[in-house]
Amino acid sequence: MKFITKSRSPVTVMLVAILALTACDLAAASAVVNEVELSPSNEEAPMWVELYNPGDAVVDVTGWAITIKDQSWAGKMHLQGILEPKGFMVAEGQTSWIKSSNGTVILTDGSGNTVDSTPLLHDTKANDFSCGRIPDGKDTDTKGDFVYTMGTKGRPNGGSIKIG
Repeated sequence: MKFITKSRSPVTVMLVAILALTACDLAAASAVVNEVELSPSNEEAPMWVELYNPGDAVVDVTGWAITIKDQSWAGKMHLQGILEPKGFMVAEGQTSWIKSSNGTVILTDGSGNTVDSTPLLHDTKANDFSCGRIPDGKDTDTKGDFVYTMGTKGRPNGGSIKIG
């Protein structure tokens, strides 16, 4: 058996290498729903969702969306911008949304693919507490990823006190 190999131009080899590295960076880039406020302390304040980038690469969330769903309604927030490595981004909903104190949050990319989602979260008290991952970015795909603790909108979740 005889193998015939073709030599590739240096430009072709370089392009293939760049494409491979870009694909690796895109696969490593991600974001998680890090903290959720379903029942703000001020009746006029909107619900909000904080994203966190646990990776080492920038994530462009332009065209992505966050949806909060409960049994009788859903609210959608459209995203744009850059989520820096180990960085936070907060999206706010509409003040007119039904504040039922329950919700599942779904983060989707520009193609509608689910990037992350939460279990059904509960926040029955209109106070300064929220449902957050501790530590930031903890993602075992269980309800145990979230703790009901003092809200830290746009900042690291640091507490470990769980209230009712």
